[in-house]
Amino acid sequence: MTADLDPFFAALRQDADAVPTGVPAVARRRGRSRTLRTVAGAAAGVLVLVGGVGVAVRGGSGSDPDIAPQPVASHSVPGPVIPFGSLRQVGEAVTVDGPTRVTTIPTTADRAFVGRQTEDDGKLTVTAINLSNGRVAWGPKTIGTFGDAAFVSWHPRYVIASGRHDAGVRPDGSVTVLDQKNGKVLMRVDVNNFEEDHVIIGESLMIIDSRLDRTIRAYDLATGKVQWSLPDGGNPTVHLMADSSTAAMGDVNSNRGRFSPGADFGFTRIVQVTTDGTAIVRNARTSAEVSRHPKAADPAGQDAHDEMLTIDGVLYTSRINATAVIRATDLRPGGATRQLYTNDAASAHSLTPCGTGRLCFTEFAEGDRSGKYGLTSISTTDGKVAWRRNVESRDLRTVNGLLLVSISPGQSDMVSTVTDSDGREVLSAEGRRGDAYWLDTNALIIFRGFGKNGYEVFATSPIAADPVLLGEVDGVGECGWNTTHLICVASGQIKVWGFTK
Repeated sequence: MTADLDPFFAALRQDADAVPTGVPAVARRRGRSRTLRTVAGAAAGVLVLVGGVGVAVRGGSGSDPDIAPQPVASHSVPGPVIPFGSLRQVGEAVTVDGPTRVTTIPTTADRAFVGRQTEDDGKLTVTAINLSNGRVAWGPKTIGTFGDAAFVSWHPRYVIASGRHDAGVRPDGSVTVLDQKNGKVLMRVDVNNFEEDHVIIGESLMIIDSRLDRTIRAYDLATGKVQWSLPDGGNPTVHLMADSSTAAMGDVNSNRGRFSPGADFGFTRIVQVTTDGTAIVRNARTSAEVSRHPKAADPAGQDAHDEMLTIDGVLYTSRINATAVIRATDLRPGGATRQLYTNDAASAHSLTPCGTGRLCFTEFAEGDRSGKYGLTSISTTDGKVAWRRNVESRDLRTVNGLLLVSISPGQSDMVSTVTDSDGREVLSAEGRRGDAYWLDTNALIIFRGFGKNGYEVFATSPIAADPVLLGEVDGVGECGWNTTHLICVASGQIKVWGFTK
């Protein structure tokens, strides 16, 4: 899958519907203070192919009526596995200095990494908090000063901090890698243009495609040393992504995936797509070519914002500013390209898996100002439409075939829905009230009370169970969580709560 950081920066400038962060109230206010722009897939997207590649099938319009069965009865599925209890504060609150905006708070099993950016000069700092006692483990560590957005993202071994200027300044920004244990800076690399340069972060490598000198470089995350470099040849690279594995993606959109620019950090191959639509598969550690596939993408020419996603050796492509044409290419040597789906009335965005043999995406017609999107599910075998419904968000977050969408209808509180692979709404009526996020693969965490000083925090099974009230937090600016703890920057303080029995 692609691990571009640009969608994260774009999301931090957008309304909360597209922001891959914690409680979205501040994110929404933050987004409205900046220029809104449309970038498909604010969070990193993933595609799953089950059953092979189909033939071209014409789909319906994104404005078609909803096609979905009735909700599942609330008593038909057992409740959550996590033993939820009441929120209990862990240790003393940690006071933060000065007016800052909290960007993201990724968590590991025992620590949280609080990214904060000052309002006046844009300085980004990272503070590590021990979740067991609420104390500072290290920091605040100054990363740099950035004229635009900055954030901290999840990684299994390191802390990844990224920031950009977005004012015509070159380099556009940088990516910094820190040691989780002590905050030591291990490497820092400039990125000339986050909108055009592709950044892939693996378990031990960071691979950057620079449009400035048209060279792809792989850096060792622990040392910053260049492991290999590769000029992109006669046709410039417009997309670079990892070939991920479904075996490693069980919780791609659950807790750690919220702040992660790459979910399968153990990828071994990368896919390079050039301006003429050729897909080149390469060994991630050596850059050696594995296979080449002419016209895997639209040969009419590529745009850096088109969607290119790979998983299990299959490349999916979707043009952003064109009618919907979803292609699928078998990336094995000699593998062919097929059209999986077409729709002359709309364009397709935010492709994501949504159950065994199902692929979901949003569609909208050019010039449509309604704010509604057609959420479409197709078969990955033959491309036929399984179901379609209208939504008001393009942020699709799937875990174990369950598709979570959160929307803000007008000025009212957020509403969340969870749809199964057959198009059924499986979240209980009470669970749909509020803004929901995956807590893990078996549970959701829900926030209510947006626009107020405090938030009620709930947890629930994604299937049919009523939510359990964990407690209330006051003056919240941003939160992060794992399966046992909630951490928020609230009223100028960093606070940690446990919520399991």
